Amino acid sequence: MKDLKKATNGTMMKAVGVIIAAALLLAGALLEAQDSNPALGKRFLEFCSSHERAMKASSFDNDIEAMRGGQCAGYISGVADAMGAEKLDACFPNGTNHGHYFATVLKFLRDHPERLHEQRYILVRDALRAAFPCSATK
Repeated sequence: MKDLKKATNGTMMKAVGVIIAAALLLAGALLEAQDSNPALGKRFLEFCSSHERAMKASSFDNDIEAMRGGQCAGYISGVADAMGAEKLDACFPNGTNHGHYFATVLKFLRDHPERLHEQRYILVRDALRAAFPCSATK
């Protein structure tokens, strides 16, 4: 009976150890997934910086960099187009183009590292709203 009790306790301890290890691995994976989420400012800044480097060099180093750069530029353009079409907190003067939007957002991201945990839509919106307020164009 004593041997059975020792064996049961040993098995239980191993099971608890496996559960704790699995929980730690899962927590680490969740933190890494959050850190690499392109919808958050930190990762979005990385994508936009790739696009900036490629535009200066007139080429992308690889297909992944091209995809990430395109995602950044396309996302900024889409938000800017939606905001401009509906006059949603931003009013773009005639002649403003997607290059202006991109440069404005990239500068905002770099100037506000404390906000890089926020969603990219919020950051793009706030950058464009600050740079192109409607009150200045009325």
